[in-house]
Amino acid sequence: MTWLDFKTRSALERDVLSRALPAVASDEHTYRRATYDPKSSAKNVSIGVGDTLGFTPEGCVNHLALRPLLVGTAWKVLDLLLEEALAQAGVAHNHGAEYTIALKEEQARTGVAAPAQFDPTAWSVLMAAYAETVEIRHSLVHRQAHTTPSGDLVGVDRDGQPLRPLTAAEQEAFAHAAVTAAGMVPSTSRDPRDEARLLRHLADLAGLHQRQLDATTIPTIIPEVGYPFHCQKR
Repeated sequence: MTWLDFKTRSALERDVLSRALPAVASDEHTYRRATYDPKSSAKNVSIGVGDTLGFTPEGCVNHLALRPLLVGTAWKVLDLLLEEALAQAGVAHNHGAEYTIALKEEQARTGVAAPAQFDPTAWSVLMAAYAETVEIRHSLVHRQAHTTPSGDLVGVDRDGQPLRPLTAAEQEAFAHAAVTAAGMVPSTSRDPRDEARLLRHLADLAGLHQRQLDATTIPTIIPEVGYPFHCQKR
């Protein structure tokens, strides 16, 4: 398996995450327009409010209560990402031509096999988040899980005892971390902006992975430069 294979195998999951959790949230905006007619002394100024018909992708996540499904989808993306990282690091398969989840969890907790595109600390913390969600993944796929009125996701362990709740914010951060990490692997080198995004999402998962992140490396604002595009009929 290569990074191209990873992109192919994870294409559906990455597409679902990208559609449901846009990197830049859509929101309403205002506009102002002034019209000047040199043939007339009148000047017209109008102020309006732009709105969106129907739900934004993030609104659909709330309305349809999709976060638990996105957690499972994000976990699968990280699972495939880890598989390729282990293969490239020369880790032998332990179940035919595959890795067991138990082995992947063990390897993830060590934080080894970091791809060149990742800062070793960021990779280690990302893998810790993966390992800490193995049981919630098993709950979603094989056991039982439920959400609380506040949106917390609660699974059960092998003995049927409740797992640590995954808050709604953590569920979204986990999904964002997965889709951000997946977007980093096609590059042949590290990208500071992608790393900053990943660290921001991982910082929001501190209660889950329990790993220390240097506060000076976690940006609270990631500058963006945007260019408006206007389509006009001719």
